[in-house]
Amino acid sequence: AQTERGCGRVKKNCLLFLLPAVLLLLLCGCSGQIGNVEELLEAPKLSQSQSLVVEELNRYIGGSAKLKYPRKGDFLSPFVFKDLNGDGVEEAVVFYGDDNSQAKTKNVRIALLGQTGNKWSVLWDEEGLGTEVESVNFSSMYGEGAPTLIVGYTSTNLSDKFMGIYTYLKEKNTMQKVDERSYSEYALADFTGTGIDDLIVLSPATQPGPMQASLLSVQSGQLQPIATLSLDSLLQSCFGIYTSQSGGRYSLVVDGYTSGGTLASEELYFDSKAQRLLPHSTRLGVSIPNLSTRAVTNLRSRDIDEDGAVEIPVVLGNVSAFSTEQRMLWLSYYDFASIDTFENNFEK
Repeated sequence: AQTERGCGRVKKNCLLFLLPAVLLLLLCGCSGQIGNVEELLEAPKLSQSQSLVVEELNRYIGGSAKLKYPRKGDFLSPFVFKDLNGDGVEEAVVFYGDDNSQAKTKNVRIALLGQTGNKWSVLWDEEGLGTEVESVNFSSMYGEGAPTLIVGYTSTNLSDKFMGIYTYLKEKNTMQKVDERSYSEYALADFTGTGIDDLIVLSPATQPGPMQASLLSVQSGQLQPIATLSLDSLLQSCFGIYTSQSGGRYSLVVDGYTSGGTLASEELYFDSKAQRLLPHSTRLGVSIPNLSTRAVTNLRSRDIDEDGAVEIPVVLGNVSAFSTEQRMLWLSYYDFASIDTFENNFEK
């Protein structure tokens, strides 16, 4: 159902009936019986192009390259084939580990290979910033003539994360690292409305104090901070971030854990007049983190109606059934960027 009554644009209203015992059973699954999952996985077979790339990489390092798979994101393969120089022929970016290396660290290595016919050659090779690849993204944040690769690295314990930003140098047919920084999560989108991607970086999980969101943009060829905002203290650590587009403008939705283990959310946008990052809570005059606090931690923010805008779930009320463990929650998913006022219109 949809409602316009008293609260602007409300995207979805739905009833969710929670059965904790069933959820517990689903979460437990068959653990203890299936053993180590990795032992049951079979390495995917390489394509002809991938095989040729690995052969050249092995020849280059004088050993056997151990391919490194990104943990999340749009690119989940250790191979990224992309035409970086615009000549119609794809280059290959490969993430790998070199067990034969004499280096003190066992960090991931990243290599760029070019091809002539069926022959590949290593054009560039460099040590990464962690032992695992967290995520991989491409952008044009340094301009259309400088394809940019953003790689998130992490350590084996997944606690420390570092970002490396690399640009492709067409005249030298190679890549160079232009920026590196620690982070917990990051997002790419045109937040400032200039037509070029900006970068929002959330402060590392190990940093004391409230989480901070830093907006960075490329100016005069350098990635520079434009604005920084401390998130609501209710959000103690990051659960997930999502870029949202509503009314032709981008904003950032942050889901975070509270000190009590519940989830809460906030939505940030860039005010071009004030040149500041601001929460939509300020514009609406209500606390979105307080409104969106929910004990059901699998209720993440999402684009529930697939219109490009990410909606935040708000528990408007609940109806108890036979016990406190069995209750019905009334949820509304709000696109807070598109409404001017908020009112809880739930009635039992």
